[in-house]
Amino acid sequence: MAVLMRHMWCLAALAACGMGAASGGGTDHLPVSGAGPYGDIGDQPVVFADPGADLTSPTAIALEGGGFRIWYARAGEIWRVDLGDGPGPAGEPAPALAADRAWEAGAVGNPSVTPAPGGGLLMVYEAAGQVGAARSNDGVAWMKDAAPLGDGHDPSAVYAGDELFVYVADGGAIRRLGGDVVLSASTDPLAFDSAAVAEPTAAFGTTVAGRRWIGLFYVGANAAGRTLIGFAGSGDGATFTRPPRGRPILAAPSIVSERGPAPVVLSDRAYLFYNRVKSGRWAIAAALSTTP
Repeated sequence: MAVLMRHMWCLAALAACGMGAASGGGTDHLPVSGAGPYGDIGDQPVVFADPGADLTSPTAIALEGGGFRIWYARAGEIWRVDLGDGPGPAGEPAPALAADRAWEAGAVGNPSVTPAPGGGLLMVYEAAGQVGAARSNDGVAWMKDAAPLGDGHDPSAVYAGDELFVYVADGGAIRRLGGDVVLSASTDPLAFDSAAVAEPTAAFGTTVAGRRWIGLFYVGANAAGRTLIGFAGSGDGATFTRPPRGRPILAAPSIVSERGPAPVVLSDRAYLFYNRVKSGRWAIAAALSTTP
């Protein structure tokens, strides 16, 4: 059974924990605020782990009453768990989606959940190299679409108004589902993402001037195979640009690799759930944006 790694989240007293809340964050200032940099929360960044299984590809939303709902891949299924915004145990993990369609070939994974226009949630997920979709009113019960949306790995969906953008990983690059490449590996041989980019996670917002932005969190790999989390921004969802210097948004010498970025951008701060290894298993960790 998965367990919450007990530690103080420090949401109510960020300054006391030495983190300092961002003063101008949130969707009004994407992609700058959503881009971090991020720092681990406290001395125990892993917030959810399962000693019997890898927990990969987290995706998260903030709950109205506080805390977060996280979906993740576990042993060929998609599970969910509610995580509070204070110390104490997580909610009871529960299955959210299982492979029950012939085209899914017995396993589902790599979920991405986003609020849908007019209410409810959309989940895209991967099965047998294809992208499926499911919809829910409460994030608990899901109704799958009849057929897959197309081919691709590590899908991510985000709405920009009423327009749906779905991104997938393909051959070391990231492209729109059924469309062109939007982000390739860096041409700098020393960059953290010089070998490949994958695992896209998109977030949407508008600037104070009303200009829309789509931020793309992703996993970059270098020639040695180390993976770190990066960020690129776009005004149209078709052409993405890395920030100056193109550094990873969360990096520490003690971390061998990071995967599975899952941003949650609030009105005054941004969180990043992600994967890191604990006791030989991929677990879910949390980090906080420290700059506006």
